Amino acid sequence: MKRIILRPVLEKDIQFLYEQNTQCGMGDWQGFKFESFEKYRQQYKLDGFCSSQFQIFIFESKGTPCGFATVRFHSIEVVEIGISMQLDFRGKGLCYVALLILLEYLFDNFQVERVEANTDAENIAAKRVLEQSLF
Repeated sequence: MKRIILRPVLEKDIQFLYEQNTQCGMGDWQGFKFESFEKYRQQYKLDGFCSSQFQIFIFESKGTPCGFATVRFHSIEVVEIGISMQLDFRGKGLCYVALLILLEYLFDNFQVERVEANTDAENIAAKRVLEQSLF
């Protein structure tokens, strides 16, 4: 299995998240966005992107951030997830591995009974990853 890890957001990741969550970083499939870099910094100082309703995690490969995951808690048992991989890491099977790591983390650490994920109908790569994962 390809070696990536899931970890909390660190202060040094704020710039990475900001750059990833742009039209250039995510293309047409942008899921959430703060208005400015300062908003990212403020949210990190407020809760480290780790609240009871919304969390962000970093995927790292060989010490380098390669993507991130968002988790929105609709209830204790129901979460909605999103994953974005950096352009240089796409097309290498890492998104599938990242999804499996995220799911394992959620089921091991929360009382999750249902995980929801969706994607744009034209995002063929994301659809493929979700189908491989039995979504």
